[in-house]
Amino acid sequence: MRFCLRCAAEAQVTFPRSARCERYGYRAIFSREPVVAAIPRDEDGRIWLLRRTLHEGAGRWIVPDTPHETAEASEVRAFAPADLPWDEMAFWSTKQALRDALA
Repeated sequence: MRFCLRCAAEAQVTFPRSARCERYGYRAIFSREPVVAAIPRDEDGRIWLLRRTLHEGAGRWIVPDTPHETAEASEVRAFAPADLPWDEMAFWSTKQALRDALA
């Protein structure tokens, strides 16, 4: 990959894992391992999210595999679907997974 997947500008590539577009602000991190996530809900239909403290997306919300605080997660909270913090999600894929789950 040499170009931004969103705007086609030349990207800064850090071989072999990431590419960043300074013009658009897009960043992609690549991994050979497949990733799977579940969207945990409680009996009231609220969705559990955790706020990252480390790595990419620090300070923003992601979907946890198990909803509990860790060194990587400073806060764990359940949100009603109408109250999800869309503008504070760490990754576009988290937003898309939640939109698909709620559709």
